[in-house]
Amino acid sequence: MSGVLEYVAYYAPAAVVSGLVLGVAGSKEFKRGLLRGALNSALLLGGMAALIFLVQLATDPTIL
Repeated sequence: MSGVLEYVAYYAPAAVVSGLVLGVAGSKEFKRGLLRGALNSALLLGGMAALIFLVQLATDPTIL
């Protein structure tokens, strides 16, 4: 499980920044864009963590 957290911590800044940029760029109001960006960032981080966990589980099923 530590491998999952290591990869998430490694890629988290890129996911947060890209989520915020996509949220602000897709909205006409800056305040609403930041809210959308925060939601985008959370969804990106959650999806990324799930995918990393599934890949690690497929390569080493004994991590459970």
